[in-house]
Amino acid sequence: MQNGNPEKRVSIIVPVFNAERYLDKCLSSLVEQTYANIEIIVIDDGSTDGSGGICDRYAAEFSTVHCYHKDNQGAGLARNFGMDRSTGDYIMYVDADDYIAKRCVAEVVDIAERYQTDLVDFGKVYMLSAKNIFEDSDKTIRHFRSSEEISQISGKIRKMIWGKLYQRELALGVRFTSRQRGEDACYMAEILEHCKSMVKYNHCLYAYRAYQESLTRGKASIRTIKRELGRYQAAYDQADSLEQQEEALRQTVLYCQKTAEDIVYRGEEAVSRKQLLYLKDQMNKIGQYENSFSEIFKKTDALISNAIETSQVSWVNRTYKKLRNLYSRCMGRIKVWINYEYKI
Repeated sequence: MQNGNPEKRVSIIVPVFNAERYLDKCLSSLVEQTYANIEIIVIDDGSTDGSGGICDRYAAEFSTVHCYHKDNQGAGLARNFGMDRSTGDYIMYVDADDYIAKRCVAEVVDIAERYQTDLVDFGKVYMLSAKNIFEDSDKTIRHFRSSEEISQISGKIRKMIWGKLYQRELALGVRFTSRQRGEDACYMAEILEHCKSMVKYNHCLYAYRAYQESLTRGKASIRTIKRELGRYQAAYDQADSLEQQEEALRQTVLYCQKTAEDIVYRGEEAVSRKQLLYLKDQMNKIGQYENSFSEIFKKTDALISNAIETSQVSWVNRTYKKLRNLYSRCMGRIKVWINYEYKI
């Protein structure tokens, strides 16, 4: 007997790009859910490995899986593509190299229905290179009943889109951007602005391969940061209205936040000091315009300032951190090689 309201349909959207090694584990965790009323929308975003064939195989074998193939445009636009074809009362996003517990959908739908909430943020296990970190795992439940309460704790909510269940109207009311970095942070910032109620369900049901992401993406170089910030500067210069200018500045701040979070999350403040100082300089330049988005500006500025302070260490500690990060990357490659998984 499944938990939750079986009349409520859940759409699980999975963008796929060259995830052949982990895609089987991801999709098998979805088709094996104890909750029956789901649709799994898989978008092959122009993969050049065997991912497309795996998607087709699951679609042929399971009626709940719907596979689409499109040219590569990035995960954000692939998710928009999936949302446009979804029919669920609830929306969930899963990355192609991650997986969820078999009871995940049943439990979070039960929570959403019980509290009649717009958003359920549930626990995750971050599979890092050297160790696993459990976030929100004490099985407590906290209900935030208004947008004011959500605003007060929004800075403590990770801006990843996965590990959450969205009420349909909330999810479809926001669109992903076309850029490759930080699109999830921008999406979540808008989601939290529109969200009227939220539940934090502290039970680890999502397994995130952080070591895989750190190997494939790595930290942003100064050149990459300058290129991305240049795009927002161009949008600001070409804006036709004050509102468009403010939106360009706000997107700049969100990019700075996401980039700094990437550095802090991997504990690379000491070896990424140049990137942090450049982000801080950018924040100083736009500080005079931040009145319309003061809350997100202050949080991002504090995040970067604290990271810069942490980066001010002796050359001994800096060398140690470099060696530690090298060790972590080596361990990450080993986990990739052995296809490491954690049972949730």
